[in-house]
Amino acid sequence: MKAMTLAVAMLVSQSEKPAEEAFKNIQVLKGVPESHVNVAMLAMSSALGVRCAHCHVSTDFSLDKKPAKGVARDMIRMTRELDAAAFGAKGAVSCFTCHRGELVPAAGASSAESALRLHETAAPADAPSPDSLLARHLDAVGGEARVGALRTLAARGTETRVSPDGASPPKKLEVFRKSPDRFLAIAGDQTQGFDGRAGWTRAGGAARPAAGPDLAFARREADFFQNVRLRERYASLESAGVDTIGGRRVHVVVARPIEPAFGSLPTSSERLSFDAETGLLRRRHLDVLSPLGPMPMTVDLDDYRDVAGVRWPATVHFCIGTERITRTFEEIRFGEPIDDSRFAMPEKK
Repeated sequence: MKAMTLAVAMLVSQSEKPAEEAFKNIQVLKGVPESHVNVAMLAMSSALGVRCAHCHVSTDFSLDKKPAKGVARDMIRMTRELDAAAFGAKGAVSCFTCHRGELVPAAGASSAESALRLHETAAPADAPSPDSLLARHLDAVGGEARVGALRTLAARGTETRVSPDGASPPKKLEVFRKSPDRFLAIAGDQTQGFDGRAGWTRAGGAARPAAGPDLAFARREADFFQNVRLRERYASLESAGVDTIGGRRVHVVVARPIEPAFGSLPTSSERLSFDAETGLLRRRHLDVLSPLGPMPMTVDLDDYRDVAGVRWPATVHFCIGTERITRTFEEIRFGEPIDDSRFAMPEKK
């Protein structure tokens, strides 16, 4: 299955323009599919804890007016040469190898997993099995019978975004979902949708089709049962011990996806963290493996509330690269009729 997924990814990539044809002044990412470039930039910004403006002129990214851009090119060449010479170009060396989220690398050695596993310890001998943790979560949510009866969700609340540049004002948020894979999120003047086949976005003006990482994220978000029916998504599970999140003890499971891909990019295995007391899923983390190293994606699920006999998270935190998005829902409703046309990309007027 993994080989099939990677083969599909290669076919998708081959249908795209190479970076040097899609963008101006490409020097070290020649041959990389255009949709991989933005993910690679997110991986680099996350590894160094910086934003685009650290290297780029905001009005024209192709300009070479900032010395940091030249340094970045030299560092990309260096890490690629090291990775090729020592590891056969398998992506073992990247910006994150030394920087660990800091612009200036620390002088001493550090643990590659310290940010995610600061408190993690080995699982005790009587620890629950990974399969039982996933099953317990489904039961804690409400059980297969109640979950299987869900068809639509409508929710309203607020969305906030925080980046190294600061926090943006909260926006009113409306989210609509329809099983199995239709999704619409309206946050202020920004809209993201997926109609079951194609994704689209709108930011104030006309809607446009989603592509690359935007499409991959929209498809992932559109999965109605993504945080509930977990076992069917993974080829294998392995216990990774215990940890703490927000002061609460969690059991950690390393789950290898049946299809380890984010669009046409491969991903790492996923780390699932379950609350030891309630059994509920608290965190999902995976790395998208870009041409410049891992681009981390973390989703935290908090404040589960009982909605018609189903426990659903009322607060969801997304951490994608250096940006953090929080969606807080004041109202969640199941079962309201939602026509499929609601999820379609608006036609140009």
